[in-house]
Amino acid sequence: MNIAQASGIEEVLDRHAAGKAPLWSGRPPQGLLLRASDALLIPFSLLWGGFAIFWEWGAIHQGRTAPIFPIFGAAFAAVGVYLIVGRFFHDSWKRGRTLYVLTEDRAIVAVGRNARIVPLASATVELQAGRGDAGVIWFGTSPSILMANPSWPGSGAKVPPSFELASDAHAVFEQVLAAQRRARTG
Repeated sequence: MNIAQASGIEEVLDRHAAGKAPLWSGRPPQGLLLRASDALLIPFSLLWGGFAIFWEWGAIHQGRTAPIFPIFGAAFAAVGVYLIVGRFFHDSWKRGRTLYVLTEDRAIVAVGRNARIVPLASATVELQAGRGDAGVIWFGTSPSILMANPSWPGSGAKVPPSFELASDAHAVFEQVLAAQRRARTG
């Protein structure tokens, strides 16, 4: 654990779990990341972006169109560029600012200065195993494959908090279950 991560954990604990010691802390995988849902989202984004760029090119080169058509096309082309490439960089940037903390009675998912706090005593906890020892620990019912992709616009508010882990997912899941049992018994 580096100094920046340690100070980040202390800041999260000071804000959201004063007086609690961390049982575990970690971060999601860093860098650009492809998910299973991208098998559907990438072709859709290419179709969207391709149509929007075709529209924009036609509106600009037609010559006698109303000015609203190029403006309308530019908005859709901008969304297309975000869907094709921008969402991957936004997701990477967001994961770079994310910190996970597990205490004796809560799980905290902090992104920058914002946090989602889950009281363990009342939470439903699920492990979605990935390749090797990777996986996602969901604090609530795991969403559909399309809604589980946080890089897709609007999906983040509709999914329960989670710990997305590149390694040690099973061991962390056991720690979460043990902390949950202790939180429920008192």
